[in-house]
Amino acid sequence: MASSTLNIKITAIDHASKALKSIQSGIIRLVGAVVALTAAFKAIAFPAKAAADFERQMINVAKTTGFSEAQIDKLSGSMIALSKNMSLSATELARIAAIAGQLGLGSFGVDAIEKFTESVAKA
Repeated sequence: MASSTLNIKITAIDHASKALKSIQSGIIRLVGAVVALTAAFKAIAFPAKAAADFERQMINVAKTTGFSEAQIDKLSGSMIALSKNMSLSATELARIAAIAGQLGLGSFGVDAIEKFTESVAKA
């Protein structure tokens, strides 16, 4: 019985992998840049949104209390100062102050709204 051997050698040259890796690397860098840009935008936009929300709530306080602009400015400062010593934001404190106005405490002045807000926030 005769035996025979067949050896086949196949050689392939890959020209596409290098180009595809380059494209992939570029896409990864682009995605990284977009993610970084998005994070930076959120860091800038969040404080602006929070400030706008606070101002909106202070407008509600003005409506419910009938306070003058000077009184609202004083109360705004109080809400911001109070928020630094509590676990509630200035916007949340302003919501409480608006409720105080709805309850009629605005007729007792800014101090009454401040005291009510602080008491409710502590509770």
